[in-house]
Amino acid sequence: MDRGNATLLKNPARYLAVVGLSIMFLQSLAALWYYDLRMYFVDAPFMVFRIIQLDSLSLQVGRFGAFITQFFPYIMQKTGFSLENILRGYSVAFSLFPLVVAWILFRIQQYPWVSLLALYFTMFCTDAWFWPNNEIHQGGLDDFLRRVLVYAKRAFERHLKTASLWSSFLSQYSVIP
Repeated sequence: MDRGNATLLKNPARYLAVVGLSIMFLQSLAALWYYDLRMYFVDAPFMVFRIIQLDSLSLQVGRFGAFITQFFPYIMQKTGFSLENILRGYSVAFSLFPLVVAWILFRIQQYPWVSLLALYFTMFCTDAWFWPNNEIHQGGLDDFLRRVLVYAKRAFERHLKTASLWSSFLSQYSVIP
């Protein structure tokens, strides 16, 4: 693969990865705009209520990976944001996590994996966009990232063990390879 000087059109995998990143970025913006549709349904209001009421993260049933998305509303309530902004922060956290994973994959030039991730979060989990705090997608992201890091091991040998252990700690579904 060309490592940087090619235009997007000369590298179709990179072009599709940029399109996927752009779509995922637009999803994050939509999460800010449509926060009420995402955050007033089933689990999200309960989780925000628990975070505010207990003044701590609401990690349940050993799902430690949930701290990634609960960190935003926790910090926002600690710093005195309004409930509306706390809900906006919680809503965008669920779109920001896949975007960050996709950006990491893009930076290590794993373009096909970025495209697959964008495809998953746009076509396969469309209903889940309105039920964002489903831990299956968070665990899947953790596992996906770990597997791609293992696959791309030659690209960053020295960081592989740390990244794999970190991802395994976050996800209850992961197993250290």
